Amino acid sequence: MLEILANIGMSMVIFLRGTPEDEKIEKNIELLQRVAWFRELYSENEEEFRKDPDLRYLIGTANVEKCLESEKRSEQLRRRVEKYKIVG
Repeated sequence: MLEILANIGMSMVIFLRGTPEDEKIEKNIELLQRVAWFRELYSENEEEFRKDPDLRYLIGTANVEKCLESEKRSEQLRRRVEKYKIVG
C-alpha cells in the first residue's frame, strides 16, 4: 500500500514539475560521484541509476551543488536515495 501511494505521489510531482533532461541527470550523477556514499550505491546499482525513471527523476531534480557544499543536505539526499532503493 505504501509503495502504491509513493508511486502515485511521484507521478503527480513529475506531472507538475516536468521531467529533468538526461543531460542534467548525467551531470548530477557525475557530480555525486565525488561523494563516497553515492559511489558505493552507484557501483552496486548502476543499471537502476541508468534506467529507472523514478530514481533518475530524484537525481535530476536534486540540487547537487548545494548538497556537495553541505554535509546536512548531502545526508538528506543520501537518505532519500536509500529510502527509494528500499521502497522501489
